[in-house]
Amino acid sequence: MTIRLIIVVTVALGAANFAGATGGSVVASFRSPHASGVPRGMAYSTHHTRLYHVSNTTNTIYATNTDGSVVKSFPCPADTRDVEGGQHYFWTCTYSATGVIYRINTTGSVEASFPAPANATGITRDATHLWVSSSTTNYVYRMTTVGSVVASFAAPADDTAGLDWDGRYLWLADAAAADSTVYRLTTTGSVVWQCKAPAGRAYGVAFDGIYVWYGSMANPKYCYQVTISGNAVEPASFGKVKALFR
Repeated sequence: MTIRLIIVVTVALGAANFAGATGGSVVASFRSPHASGVPRGMAYSTHHTRLYHVSNTTNTIYATNTDGSVVKSFPCPADTRDVEGGQHYFWTCTYSATGVIYRINTTGSVEASFPAPANATGITRDATHLWVSSSTTNYVYRMTTVGSVVASFAAPADDTAGLDWDGRYLWLADAAAADSTVYRLTTTGSVVWQCKAPAGRAYGVAFDGIYVWYGSMANPKYCYQVTISGNAVEPASFGKVKALFR
């Protein structure tokens, strides 16, 4: 009989590590896999080491390697704006009507759904709850996985878009045409780091453990990998924590 002991070590990094930090330099980029439509939400799976992208034009989720090559794709509900997950299932959100939250499997079949608190533009998940953003209210909501809102805060963005969770902080994209920004926030909405989106119109956002990715609505429609500080964050910290939820 073989006994395997798995030890996961995480590193706790406080807000001071990032407040006022430099960053926002482009490391890599590639053309959106759905070039005919706007690149909406994004997610990063540490389990598969790949990105997931949403197109609300084709109603499709694309799984790509970090060089942009498409691994697979599958359908998602109409007008999906963001995606979270990547191993056994996904959470998605839609903007149409009053917004709907869906749980779908890896082939795109809907397993569960419930109303969003407002027209939803971003979604992510921590260990126990969902986080949903809305450009209609410019609020971020913390919700149970059956649809009850337990907390909310006003977003610093003018056009609140995609969300991601890194194990300690939230990432938020501001898709405003004039002053698009990527934010890192506490769970009460305080900004601990921010940078201007190098190509503008940031919509989807994802953290891979070292860098932040975002999809740009500006032409040409590219996905960008950018630095978040002068010193890279070790993937053994936030990246490992995130893997537990995927």
